[in-house]
Amino acid sequence: MKFANKNIFAAMLLGMSAFAACTPESDKKSLGPIPAGNFSVTPVANDGNRFVVSNTTTGAFMSVWAASNGGASTKVTDTLTFGRKGTWDINLTAYTQGGAAITKQQVTVAADIPPTQIVGFYDLTKPKADTQWLPLKMGAVGTTITYTPAGVNFSKPANTASNGGIYRKVKINPGRDYYLQVFARGQMVKQAGDSAWFEAYIGKDLPLNNFNYATNLVAGFNTNSACGLVAMNGDVVPVACTGAAAGKASLVKFTDAADFYIVIKAGSNSSANGLGAAGITVDSVKLLEQIR
Repeated sequence: MKFANKNIFAAMLLGMSAFAACTPESDKKSLGPIPAGNFSVTPVANDGNRFVVSNTTTGAFMSVWAASNGGASTKVTDTLTFGRKGTWDINLTAYTQGGAAITKQQVTVAADIPPTQIVGFYDLTKPKADTQWLPLKMGAVGTTITYTPAGVNFSKPANTASNGGIYRKVKINPGRDYYLQVFARGQMVKQAGDSAWFEAYIGKDLPLNNFNYATNLVAGFNTNSACGLVAMNGDVVPVACTGAAAGKASLVKFTDAADFYIVIKAGSNSSANGLGAAGITVDSVKLLEQIR
């Protein structure tokens, strides 16, 4: 038994000697200094909103670009787009054997890229509007919705409360800004004991009949507020009382890339006709997409 213990002890000493002898020389080497970060910026010909950036940092094996408008890339060379006029930062983190080299340059953009209208069927005066903007009954009694050559009219059924609307699907990119435009005509009326509304929503929830749509109000009017009694004749979003775009020049932002639904609804909570004798007529609904 003592013999076995001596053999084990000898084996341990041998192993320790071997480990010491095999210690890599690399642990004595330095990673070296971090080089200065460098990159080139070249405007795209005949396009004042796009710039080609290229990492020229010595020894770089990875590039991480981050622009102050939200643009990003991990390519050695790429094209960055700036949709808005102004001065923008371009930040580069270049990874090298010595570590991360960080540097920044600025570019100046003289003009905005014009926004793009993304609602596929925005003119509600055209034929087949009833197949492109589907009607919704949102209460026990739906608001009367009539498709006419002048647009889609929202009016109040006689002697009853009502709620209803129309909707259409759009695809949203969270990296861009959006501006809603709702062109409408009419004037709601303040009635004793009555509250009437005209509202625009852009939400992810699928609109369903017999359910009140209330996801992400963008622009709203109510006869309980002074602005709900204004005469409507044009784009009404800039003068909305409530909603995400109220007081923000019609600007709407989103955080999800998904299918959304534009919902236009109107109604009243009593038998009084707060929507006015002629109701409210919507002739077009536009959603402008702006590159940042």
